[in-house]
Amino acid sequence: MASFIAVLVVSALASVHSDQSEHASVVRRHTNAVQLGADGSIEVISSPASKQMGAQEEAPEDASSHMMAVRAMVQRANSATRSKTRSEDLCNAHYVEGNPKTNNCTDPTTQTMIEEDAQCEEAAELSCPDQSCIGDRGAGTDNFILDNWWYDKRPKRCFLSDDTPPKWFYNPAGFWPESVGAGTPVCVQLKYIDGTENTNLCDNDKYENIVSEDTCRTFATCLNECVFQEFRELNASAQEAAPKGCHKTASGCIRFNNMTLLSGTEPSQPKGIPICEAKPATGGTALGAAAPAPAAPAPAAAAPAATLAAVR
Repeated sequence: MASFIAVLVVSALASVHSDQSEHASVVRRHTNAVQLGADGSIEVISSPASKQMGAQEEAPEDASSHMMAVRAMVQRANSATRSKTRSEDLCNAHYVEGNPKTNNCTDPTTQTMIEEDAQCEEAAELSCPDQSCIGDRGAGTDNFILDNWWYDKRPKRCFLSDDTPPKWFYNPAGFWPESVGAGTPVCVQLKYIDGTENTNLCDNDKYENIVSEDTCRTFATCLNECVFQEFRELNASAQEAAPKGCHKTASGCIRFNNMTLLSGTEPSQPKGIPICEAKPATGGTALGAAAPAPAAPAPAAAAPAATLAAVR
């Protein structure tokens, strides 16, 4: 009797294995076992294989954690020392992340795509000087500019991939991608803008007055503006007659009025143009946090495995 039961158990195991092999591409795999019931019947016990992650599977990264990584990457580019070696007035570029899995900036009224691959590459190098986060340079290859297989599948122009950590790529597509299945676009807004003439106001809730003398000097250097030899307004009546903080005078040159810092009051009769900078309060997304977007359809065709891994 014992040998007969053993034969039945072996047969059941073989049947289960055969069934799994036949339907592996159709149904979810299960990890199966058999046991004898109290009445001598054979019972098959199964558990989802997804709970037993295979060596080649990875648990998906939490979306919020990934966006934090994207935001940190963008902020490193904003915080790094800027230069004008590649793009004119690059120091006036404030980078912000767009909406994931789209081509869209978070606020199209004040943000634009990074149109030039050189500026995208400059931002990437600012965020990681060792270039490990640019395309696949860390792996000894250079896929920074995508080939045409990816044009419709990734955000247009400059974007960060879904890799951990994210990597910078540039999509030169000449059309609007409609099947974007991964990636977060990186957009740019002006870091500095003119406020409203003859007021103390920026009149843009994404910007604020420059009330630091050092930042005012940085602005003037960035945009190659002329400055007064006596940079700070010292005369009390002159302070009342100039916009608060960093401002452009009637001559077109830059000066700094620290009246508000000294007295806590604002100039009553400002003449000139206040200079404003993008607010940093929300971690570099002064124009709003990226809103979630619906996932795009999966690509219809398969790409070479090595290339797919590079820009996933």
